[in-house]
Amino acid sequence: MSNSTKQTNKSNDEVFNEHWHHTQLMAADNYVGTEAFPELGIWLDRDAFLGDLFVVRDTADPVYCIIVGLVSAENIRMQAHGNYSKSFDNMKFSGSKMQLTIKKPVNTIYEADFDLAIKRLEAIQAAIAVGNAPSKYFIIRDDKNNKCLRMSYPIFEHKNKSNDSPARRMLTGTYPIGSDFKDEMQSLVNASKFHVRPLLRVHRYGVQTALKLKDFESELAGALVEITFSLKHYTMGANTPGGPTNTFSGAMHQVLILQDAPPPAISPFDEDQRQGPLRLRQESPKKRKRAITDGDQIAAAQVFGPAPAQKLHEFIQGSSASPHISPAPSEETVASDEGANDKAADVPSKEESRPKKRTRAQ
Repeated sequence: MSNSTKQTNKSNDEVFNEHWHHTQLMAADNYVGTEAFPELGIWLDRDAFLGDLFVVRDTADPVYCIIVGLVSAENIRMQAHGNYSKSFDNMKFSGSKMQLTIKKPVNTIYEADFDLAIKRLEAIQAAIAVGNAPSKYFIIRDDKNNKCLRMSYPIFEHKNKSNDSPARRMLTGTYPIGSDFKDEMQSLVNASKFHVRPLLRVHRYGVQTALKLKDFESELAGALVEITFSLKHYTMGANTPGGPTNTFSGAMHQVLILQDAPPPAISPFDEDQRQGPLRLRQESPKKRKRAITDGDQIAAAQVFGPAPAQKLHEFIQGSSASPHISPAPSEETVASDEGANDKAADVPSKEESRPKKRTRAQ
């Protein structure tokens, strides 16, 4: 499974194992759940346009942070046009971003790590934040007031000497934008100031082939994912009446789908209604009983039924608890028994030895 190193020797039918995966992550200092993560990076102060970047200490390399969470099905913007909306007059198409929200992965091995990650990322934000200005747009709260992480991926970037290549121009010209945004895309191409960035890397666990753009939103919503991202900070509105705002950005570099979203529950009432009304009996866990199997019924019958008959050889060869069978008598024993029987025959019985009463005829 993916950690901070490249995946190798992974078959396409590999089954996800969260314990093995978690062990691999804990060996990487850039996994936000490790104790070493807070000491890994430091903020690099850059100009206002580029923003401050969280980098590995003593280098200028960004910290490629890793976190595992659930993709919220709400406010996901992973289509080709990103978060762009024609209803916002001051929103530029060139500033479109793909966006998604990561929630705590409850009932998984990563749940406690996510709580630690929030605390550590808040401390990292506080280290660069300007004054008491609010920090926005990265650590957010959902409608239940739970802390989440808002991730983004800019779709376009300014054209320059390093990225102005035939391959990038072709990518920009063939970008699969929806029909509703063809005019905006054509205007951006004609202006020749922006290129489409290489497509965000979205993979499924154990599969080397990347997902297609058209499948991003449907496959990611509700899925358990491992996200690699970098942190940026901007100070916005320093000269405005309301004062500055600390704007943070979690820029995605890769999304790895670990487990698909659970399938929607199918109601038994949605089946063929010609079968008549349906009543389901549901019980609480305390009342719920284990299903009785054939083996249970056989065991119960053996307890209350008579013991099965045993054969003679089973008694002879059995344990000391088996009924005792006397050995066959010897010839001498038989002879002595017969002699005793003969003597017993010569002895008159009580009735024979008792004198008989005389009758009048005698």
